[in-house]
Amino acid sequence: MDYTFYLQREIKKIDSIKINKESKEKIKEFIDDLTFSGLSDGRKYAYIIRLRKIALMLNDRFLNPDKKDIKMVISNIMNSRVKGGGSDEHKPSDNAIQSYYVTLKKFYKWRIGNNKTYPECVEWIKFN
Repeated sequence: MDYTFYLQREIKKIDSIKINKESKEKIKEFIDDLTFSGLSDGRKYAYIIRLRKIALMLNDRFLNPDKKDIKMVISNIMNSRVKGGGSDEHKPSDNAIQSYYVTLKKFYKWRIGNNKTYPECVEWIKFN
């Protein structure tokens, strides 16, 4: 699968969503920085999709959320409905939820923790 194409499409999609300009720029900057960490386009594609959804949930609180904001995001994700291969809707899998945990921790460590420490808003998140 050519994830480069899909990643570029998602980057363009970021420009069209209804979040503030600074949030859009920070998402794109984060994705660019992941390139220097050696992450594949497929992994960056997964991050940008989740960050777009998180940004839409948090809106103006996206760049500086508190613990309550992050708990709301996780609650929304856990209680959402997703379509499977068929037409049935179901709750997200444990792996899907965990991927959001990883995204939240990685993004806010980069954004607030200077890529060194987990900020208070996400340090409490635990996963297996």
